[in-house]
Amino acid sequence: MRQHTCSKIFLLLLMVTNFETTALSDEKTQGDNHTASIIAKIEHPEQKNRYQRLKPDTIIVHSGGYQGAFGLGFGLRWLDQFSSLISYGYTPQAIGGKDINQLNLNSQFQFFDFKMLSIGICFISFDLGIIYGLGKNLFLQLPKKYPKRYYSPTALRYLLGLKSGIALTDILVLTFQYVYLDSELSALVAERNENFFQKNGSIGIGISINIR
Repeated sequence: MRQHTCSKIFLLLLMVTNFETTALSDEKTQGDNHTASIIAKIEHPEQKNRYQRLKPDTIIVHSGGYQGAFGLGFGLRWLDQFSSLISYGYTPQAIGGKDINQLNLNSQFQFFDFKMLSIGICFISFDLGIIYGLGKNLFLQLPKKYPKRYYSPTALRYLLGLKSGIALTDILVLTFQYVYLDSELSALVAERNENFFQKNGSIGIGISINIR
């Protein structure tokens, strides 16, 4: 009888020990998986933020600078100094002689910034942009009736310029831009006109609203 009771106790202890060992093994496995997940996020942060990077950082309202009398768009900041701006521009017939619709894409490289105590943080950036004109008479490929290279694509124009900005608040930034079209820069190289800077270029002004 005593031997039978001891056998039962031994079996019971064996079952408890096996259960605890299994529970500890499962807990260790979960812990290892969690640790591996954290390490993966540290080593590959883009896996966590790849969708967040596509979210706009700013909303942009602008006027002038060859990008429409009225414009609205958004900005994406990729690095501390580099960002992209995408906007739609519209110029009514009363201003441009006809209604003009266009899409604007700008790459902005901020190379200098400073702080003015009475105003806020100011910056200066180098801008390179592309304008895509939306219209029936604009083309990307030269019509067959013209010889090759007779005209450059009229639907595309390139911009080169400088932009300065003043942070009015943590959310609002006032920007000023001075840009040249590709055709104007080509004329400068070809003609070397001394009065080029007085007769060419366009001034733009805008408001940038931070939303992140």
